[in-house]
Amino acid sequence: MQRSIEALAALFIAYSFLGWIIEITYKTITEGRGFVNSGLLGGPIIPIYGFGAFLIARFDDATRGLMFLPRILALILICAALEYIVSFLFETIFKTRLWDYSQKRFNLQGRVCLSFSLAWAALATLFIYVIRPMTEPLMESFLSLPWAPWAVRAAVTLLLLDAAISFHGLARTSQFIAKPHAHLEPFDLGSIQASSRGVARRLLSAFPHLARSLAGGIGLDLVRRSGEEGGSNFAKALQAIRSRPDGPEGLDPDYLAVVSDILGDEKVRSMGGIRHHDDSVLRHSLTVSLASYYIAKDLGFDAPSSARGALLHDFFLYDWRIEKGRHHRTSHPRTALENARARFALNPIEEDIILTHMWPAAKPFYSFRESFLVSSIDKIVSTKEVAKMLKDRLPG
Repeated sequence: MQRSIEALAALFIAYSFLGWIIEITYKTITEGRGFVNSGLLGGPIIPIYGFGAFLIARFDDATRGLMFLPRILALILICAALEYIVSFLFETIFKTRLWDYSQKRFNLQGRVCLSFSLAWAALATLFIYVIRPMTEPLMESFLSLPWAPWAVRAAVTLLLLDAAISFHGLARTSQFIAKPHAHLEPFDLGSIQASSRGVARRLLSAFPHLARSLAGGIGLDLVRRSGEEGGSNFAKALQAIRSRPDGPEGLDPDYLAVVSDILGDEKVRSMGGIRHHDDSVLRHSLTVSLASYYIAKDLGFDAPSSARGALLHDFFLYDWRIEKGRHHRTSHPRTALENARARFALNPIEEDIILTHMWPAAKPFYSFRESFLVSSIDKIVSTKEVAKMLKDRLPG
C-alpha cells in the first residue's frame, strides 16, 4: 500500500518513540541509577527502532507465506545485521563505540551478540503480530485530522534539529577521546578542561561504554607513558591491577608506610563488607590506590597523596543498591569526602582526588594532576571488574 511522505514520517516517529519507551524502561530497571534518557538524541526518539520497524515491516509483507520458524530465524539475522551495521558506521565515522558486547558470549567483534539478537528478534515478532496491527490504523486515523500533516512536519523539523545537535555533541566527544596525547602533552589541566567542554554529558549517561572510553582511554595513555619512559614501577602497577590485592599482606613496605593509618581504621576495614562490582569496595579502592601510587612515582607526581586519596575515594560506607541508588553515581564522592575528613587529616590533593574521581559523570573537574591520574586508574580498574563480573555470571 502506497503511503504519503507524512504517513511514513508519522510511522517512523511513532516506532522510534516506542523504541525509546522500551530502552528507558529496560535501562531504568536493570541499571539501578534512576531514569536514564537512553538513545543518541536528546528527545524521546531512538531512530534505529524506526528504521528497524520499516525493515521488519517490509520483511513481513514479503514473507507472509513462510512458516513461523524460518521467519523467526530470518528475523534474528536481520536484527543482528542492522545492529552490526549501525555499530560499524558509528565506529567508522566517529572513531568510537556507543556499545560493546565484547564481554558477552557469542559476540561478533563486540558489535552484536547472540543474547541481544534473540531479544531483538522477539521484539520484532511482537512488532509483526501486535504492535504493527495496532499502530498503523491509529496513524491513519490521526492523519485524517486537518492539522495532522503540519504536526508531523513540525515533529520532523525538531527531529532533524535534535539530530544535528546530538551528532555534533558526539563528534566533539569522540574527538576528545581519540586524541589523548593532545591533552597530555604538556600535562595542562586547564587545556584538558577547556577541550572537554564540548563533551556531551547526556551521551555519557546514555552510553556508559562511551564514558569509560573517555576517562579510561586517557588513563591508559598515562599508564603507557609510564612504561615508555622506562619507569621501574610500571610493571608493579600492572600487577596490582591484575592481582587486585584484598589486604595489606605482602604489599610494598614503602606503600604501606604511606597508608598504614588508613588501612588500620575500622571504618575503612568495614568497606570489605560492601559490594563493589564483582568484589568489595575495599579491594577495589586498594587496587586503585596501589596502581596510582606506582604510576605517580614514575610520572613524578605526588605518590603518597595519590595513594591516600585513591584509598579513600569510595569511602561512602553504604551499599548503594539499598541506599541512595538513584543518586549514588553523582553524590557519593561528596559523601566519601565528608567521611574521610571526619577521620583523617587530608591535604588539598587528597580532598580533590576524592571529590573529582567521578568526572565526567559528575561535574567537579580536577584541580590537580594526581586527581586526573587516580580518576583514570579508577575507570580502568572498574572496567576490568565489570568485565569479570559479566563473565562470571554467564552460563558455561
